[in-house]
Amino acid sequence: MITNKLIAIVMAFMVTLSFSSCEDWIDVNENPNSPTKVPTKSLVPAAQVRFTTLVGGSMNRRGMFWTQAIAPSYSQYFKEDRYQFLPTDGDAIWGDFYEGALIDIETVIKNGEAEERPNYVAMGKILKAHVFSVITDSWGDIPFSDAVKGGEVLAPTYDAQETIYPAIIALLDEGLSGLQEGGETFGSSDLYYGGDIELWRKYANSLKLRLYMRMTEVNEATAKQGLSAIINSPMISSNEESLKLDYSSSPTNENPLWGWHASGSRRGDFSASTTIVNLLNSLNDPRLTAYFQPNTEDGFTEIKGTPNGNDVLYPDGYSIMNSKLIDDPTAPVYLLTYAEVEFLKAEAAQRFGIGTDAQAHYENGVRAAFAQYDVSGSDDYLSSSANFASASDKLTAIYQQKYLALFNQGVELWAEWRRTGYPNITPVSNGFIGGIPLRYPYPQSELDRNPTNVPNIADVLTPVWWDK
Repeated sequence: MITNKLIAIVMAFMVTLSFSSCEDWIDVNENPNSPTKVPTKSLVPAAQVRFTTLVGGSMNRRGMFWTQAIAPSYSQYFKEDRYQFLPTDGDAIWGDFYEGALIDIETVIKNGEAEERPNYVAMGKILKAHVFSVITDSWGDIPFSDAVKGGEVLAPTYDAQETIYPAIIALLDEGLSGLQEGGETFGSSDLYYGGDIELWRKYANSLKLRLYMRMTEVNEATAKQGLSAIINSPMISSNEESLKLDYSSSPTNENPLWGWHASGSRRGDFSASTTIVNLLNSLNDPRLTAYFQPNTEDGFTEIKGTPNGNDVLYPDGYSIMNSKLIDDPTAPVYLLTYAEVEFLKAEAAQRFGIGTDAQAHYENGVRAAFAQYDVSGSDDYLSSSANFASASDKLTAIYQQKYLALFNQGVELWAEWRRTGYPNITPVSNGFIGGIPLRYPYPQSELDRNPTNVPNIADVLTPVWWDK
């Protein structure tokens, strides 16, 4: 579906480098912010790589710690696992969102409008909506209406998350209505779908499904209306259509987990969490060995969980993430999967009677999750440990399987835990704060430069709008 990915990714990072080293090419008679210096198509992979690497990198790591899918086995991550934030922790992530990915996306949209390329505009709006959804889900109230305006607005106001969600959905609707079959697309520069219009349409509808479900606890009427309106729309319908980015084996372009932890002693920095290992074992779930493996280099033969809050270097018997996940620099980062879409549809049917048979979607989700990691035995599993018909609490059954399916997608794991309360996690006893974080702290750079507009949020235990 996507060709020449390596070239495109390398080009993306070259674009990123060119922006960070502008002194090498600035002419005093030219506008240094002029988008004419970089072809529009070159900005697309730059934005996609930046966004995906943030979601699949440090944010993924924190989300998996906080939902106890993994535990640290190396001192570098002990404090993250115990909920400590430094004043500057969010600066790099916030900056890469606002000063990196969103700037590139906004330039794509403006260039597309100026060049009369409607699919550039439409795809740009869909990607912009996705990026903003991750930012607001992580911080709550954020700059939105005043954001990405360059030098025009140096101290942007912060919009309430309650108003941002409808605006994001409106962006998706604009993107969907602007997609034109037969029109020019990003082609192979699009690292997600190779410019395939129909797959972008499915992507946008699937993201809307996620966003409407996120609103169910705070605005059920709007959520139900939105779910009813889109439930039969084209959405991601196979693992091949899942939204992901495949990385490269060339230097600096590798999967972020591989880049941190694949070599030498560092490959054991992430251990299996006791919480998820106990759950997988209780269900006789064969994905245990797809997610983790014994640390045979240290002589261990069984998969053993490490308690979160652990502060012992490489604790006795600890297990590491499966080599397929951390030893392959080309391993993909998933952003929105077929399994997640099926579990969302199952919940809509079970909770609200929206759509078709909840059990069918639930089973589709389990099968897709198994297949995503090349695990066999899903039919036996569905007839025994994960039998939907015999589940006493069918919503909990859906949440449980969704939690297991979202392994290595820490941003979404953390969001769904906040929304559903599953799993029922006990915070670590030695945490730096009195519970599991419910939002990111605003970065120090914003507190310093935009103090009037930054919301007065007491601490990271204050829930975001949709978290009830």
